[in-house]
Amino acid sequence: MSRLENILAARYFRRRLITFLAAGAVAVSVFIVIVVMTIMNGLVLDFKERNHDFFGDCIISSTSLTGFAGFEELTGKLLESEKIEAASPVVNSYGLLSNRLLPSNIGVNIIGILPEKHCRVTSFCRSLYEPAGKAGDVFETHGSQAEGCIRGIAMMNQRSQNGQYTHSIDTGLEFTLTTFPLSPSGMPAQAGADISSSKTFRLVNDANSKLAKEDNYNFYVPLEEAQLLCGMAGQSPRITSLHLRFSPNTTLQAGCREARDVLAGFRKSYAGPYPKLLENVRTESWKQYRSEVIAPVEKEQIMLTIMFLLIGVVTVFVVLVVFVLIVSGKTKDIGILKSCGLSNYSVLAVFLKFASLTGALGAAAGALGAWAFLSKINELERWLFENYGWQLWNRSMYVIDEIPDKLQPGVIGAVFIFALLASLLGAAVPAVQAAVKRPSDTLRVENL
Repeated sequence: MSRLENILAARYFRRRLITFLAAGAVAVSVFIVIVVMTIMNGLVLDFKERNHDFFGDCIISSTSLTGFAGFEELTGKLLESEKIEAASPVVNSYGLLSNRLLPSNIGVNIIGILPEKHCRVTSFCRSLYEPAGKAGDVFETHGSQAEGCIRGIAMMNQRSQNGQYTHSIDTGLEFTLTTFPLSPSGMPAQAGADISSSKTFRLVNDANSKLAKEDNYNFYVPLEEAQLLCGMAGQSPRITSLHLRFSPNTTLQAGCREARDVLAGFRKSYAGPYPKLLENVRTESWKQYRSEVIAPVEKEQIMLTIMFLLIGVVTVFVVLVVFVLIVSGKTKDIGILKSCGLSNYSVLAVFLKFASLTGALGAAAGALGAWAFLSKINELERWLFENYGWQLWNRSMYVIDEIPDKLQPGVIGAVFIFALLASLLGAAVPAVQAAVKRPSDTLRVENL
């Protein structure tokens, strides 16, 4: 009977034009879902990857601007573990930046780093606008007495609508950085009227991390200079965070668990100055550390997925209406088939196979159309921009290089299966009605 069922299902599909309406509804739904989910998933994955590259695998950080001491000893204990490959001490604070080209002082996020260590943990060296030779020379001023500095690329440069920063590095440009150093107790480190510290730095490069906030406000200086400016230097120097990179075979959960265990043991054995500062230190994965920006994006992705699942519900109703019309027009066929000995199960199988064929062909057409569209989406956007000045995302406002266009097998597979299920669900009720019809009801004279 299965061969007869297949023949009947294929014949019904070919000979009823209305079935192409159902297949078309499935194709349009699959096309929309694959295109939107590919773009959205690509944007979210790219954003998360940029944050991961910028901050490393794990961050041991203080919740206070006073930081914590003993980081050299802690680093040594961390690197004894086979799960931790590299560590980079960082001072993260705030200050005011002044320059002859700036109309007024601007607030900046001061990042003090040891570049040779920081480049092992993060993508800092790869983010430099002008590639550096050796990591340890990124702050080199080539003969000048001033210390070198690196600014976020968007701090004083506009991003054009085509996504490019059209500028050159003015190595003669100097900045005055003013900070308000704090003592280990959190009080101003300098007494008297002048509670601020200032130092002049010479620009040597720009950093393009492709993270909007970081590229607008980050100002990178050598770690020792940041410690001096922020009141964290001296016999017991302090930092605010320690960024870690795990060994290749170490999972994020295992690496973070190891870092927490090492930090807990270090707290108990630490005999240096300012032990209370360690109470404010926490260990987080890069996802936890950046949860305030990653969580909203992931929530939007979930909401978008739910919204497009509702499109599948519309597809179910379209298929339902089409199959109700088909079954109502095939009552004579059903009666003849049953009178010839076709069972209820076989009739049900005919219409469910018919629905599967409709869903499969519609899903295949939608997926093929989505692939063709996504493969040309960036070319299409460039053509629209060159001829009509229109962009899906204005690159002067959004830090996006290209629209994500790489199809993900997982997304295609899930959408394809969902399209088949939607077709079967839509056809289920009319198929059951066709299966339970009695030949005597369908072959009456008034029904013929």
